[in-house]
Amino acid sequence: MSRRRERGLALVAAVSALAVLGVLALGLAHTSVVDQHLARNALAALQADALARSGVAAAAVLLREANAAGGSDNRGLATTSRISPAMEDRADAISST
Repeated sequence: MSRRRERGLALVAAVSALAVLGVLALGLAHTSVVDQHLARNALAALQADALARSGVAAAAVLLREANAAGGSDNRGLATTSRISPAMEDRADAISST
C-alpha cells in the first residue's frame, strides 16, 4: 500500500471517529435536557402535593376550631354538623405527614 493511500485511509478513519463522537455528544446533551425537565416536573409534583396536604390540614384545623367554638365557622356562619371522629383522625394523619 502506498504512503498516500495510507494517509487517505487515516483521514477517513479520523473523520468517521469525529462523526461518531459528535453523535454521542448530541445524545448526551439531549439526555441532560430531558433529565432537567424530569427533575423540574418531579419538584413541581412534590410542591403541589405538599400544598394540597397543607390546605387540607389548614381546613381541618379551621373546622375543628369552629366546632370547638360553638358551631360557627370563621365567617360567623352557623355550622349544622360536627366533624366526625373519622374525619378528625384523617386530618390528624394528614397533618402529621
